[in-house]
Amino acid sequence: SIISITMTAEPRDHRVMIETPEKVYIFPLNQCFEIHICNEFFRSLDLNNHFEIKFERYSQYETLISKINDYLIKQG
Repeated sequence: SIISITMTAEPRDHRVMIETPEKVYIFPLNQCFEIHICNEFFRSLDLNNHFEIKFERYSQYETLISKINDYLIKQG
């Protein structure tokens, strides 16, 4: 199960961190293929019924990740 999902947005160093009880996963988001890989991970969680998983800009993606995090916390 996922404990938390956060996004860091340092200049030229955007990444998503996903923390589970066993491990922390880091998805860099600096190139298109990296964003695609992160999107595929979120889609693998069957979140498509609740969220439109897509990247438009970093601020939008950060909001999406925050909403996904809140949703997963509520789901337990």
